[in-house]
Amino acid sequence: MARLARLSVPGCPHHVVQAGCGASVFRSDDDCLFYIDCLRKGAREFGVLVAAYLLLPGEVHLVALPGDRDSLSRFMQSVSRRYVRWFNRRHGLEGTLWEGRFRSSPVAPEWLAQIALYIERLPVERRFVSSPEQYVWSSFAHHAGLRTDPFLPSPAELSAACCGAAGFTAVYGELLGEETPEGFGRMVEQMTRRGRPIGPRDFIDRIPAPEERKRALRPRGRPRKSATLGSGHDTSDL
Repeated sequence: MARLARLSVPGCPHHVVQAGCGASVFRSDDDCLFYIDCLRKGAREFGVLVAAYLLLPGEVHLVALPGDRDSLSRFMQSVSRRYVRWFNRRHGLEGTLWEGRFRSSPVAPEWLAQIALYIERLPVERRFVSSPEQYVWSSFAHHAGLRTDPFLPSPAELSAACCGAAGFTAVYGELLGEETPEGFGRMVEQMTRRGRPIGPRDFIDRIPAPEERKRALRPRGRPRKSATLGSGHDTSDL
């Protein structure tokens, strides 16, 4: 299936994945710290709110809210180029570090806590650690109230990003006591790979895009039954 042109919705959360090619893209704590500094500077420069992050040895996951239609692409381009220059100089390498362009999907604002916790639990799913708080290079500790990452939004800012839905901290705390629904991760991976929206069926109708584009985004056939999410959301309409 052909991949649609990247869809960027200002003010809406986006799940972003940037994969490395070949060897690890993070070889030391200093590499991780520098990448986070690139995120901080890029977010300020291009008007992007980074709501959550995860740095795995071979890839990066972000939940980011762009200020305008082009800011997410400019932000990721700046972060990627700045980090590659640092990485190559530090490790005596040259050439590309990333496996092609980044992938992204807009996420329903009311699913902000779900998508943030999903990426923060990936180190457990991939058996790097036995619990998410053990993995240093993610936003989990910030959202769980175990530390403060100065460049990440406050709970009030994240609640505002949920467009009036239940407060981010309340929803996130409720989800902490639940397992990730079966099939949710697979759905997120598929949608992000294809650049399609992540959320309930009516989320596509709320996206400010031409009707022709919305028709291309809507799934064909009957909705598939799937696991339910916390806080009254489900994946059955995806």
